[in-house]
Amino acid sequence: MAHSINIGDLLLDVSLPARVSQPPVLMVHGIMGGAWYFAKWLKYFSSRGHPAYALNLRGHHGSRPTENFGQASVMDYVADVRDAAAGIRERHPGAPLVLVGHSMGGLVAQKAAESISPGAAILLSSVPPRGIPLLSWPLFRRELKHVSAMLTSRAITVNPRDAADLFLNKVDPTEVASFLPLWAPASGRVGREITFGRIAVDAKKVTCPVVVIAGAEDVAIPPRIQRKVARKYGALFRLYEGNAHFLIWETGWDRIAADVAAWLDQALAEPAALSA
Repeated sequence: MAHSINIGDLLLDVSLPARVSQPPVLMVHGIMGGAWYFAKWLKYFSSRGHPAYALNLRGHHGSRPTENFGQASVMDYVADVRDAAAGIRERHPGAPLVLVGHSMGGLVAQKAAESISPGAAILLSSVPPRGIPLLSWPLFRRELKHVSAMLTSRAITVNPRDAADLFLNKVDPTEVASFLPLWAPASGRVGREITFGRIAVDAKKVTCPVVVIAGAEDVAIPPRIQRKVARKYGALFRLYEGNAHFLIWETGWDRIAADVAAWLDQALAEPAALSA
């Protein structure tokens, strides 16, 4: 069963297996999210022997409190991942760390992978780095109302209807309603950095095997964008029909998790072959 722990002032959800037989996994959430939305993946990977951790980035759900949340940057979030990774490695010395990022967390994971040298990186519905334009009309037209907050680095409260239409379009409406109290505000600065492609990632420094997972019905970050992310790293790309942006929760999440776990087993056994 998942419970919460602190690594310094960072708050993480963790699910530990009865017997550790696989490397630890660190999961990084997207904009407005939190560790809470990895609940199914935490349980799944723990059941396979992985110590499974999900990070609450600073300013989310009591983790690393910050006075000026709207000024938090993607690089601040990368620092959070580095600190969490260091704490997890102290608990599991010598084991490779698997990095999982969803949506904005995918971009954070890509940038963090430059410096923390994970054993593997799993990018789910990922925001692209600089050089791959995030051109999605459904996303862009809903961002227009937040331009002022993005330009002035203020916190953004996203309309629940927009969140449902963009990110949760394949989630049961009853569950969508239950998520409302769990969404956090978004950092205006992070919104600006994502929208204008400010975060560059040096693919040569991402030396681990990478897999990019996309839902065919993702309207926020369409598959055509995520294919380009996969090409940047010479990564495996997998597309799931019937799934959308929130594929870690939607119907079929368990099939996706099982496929990722099978890929991970092979990636950790033969990293050179899968990263070529």
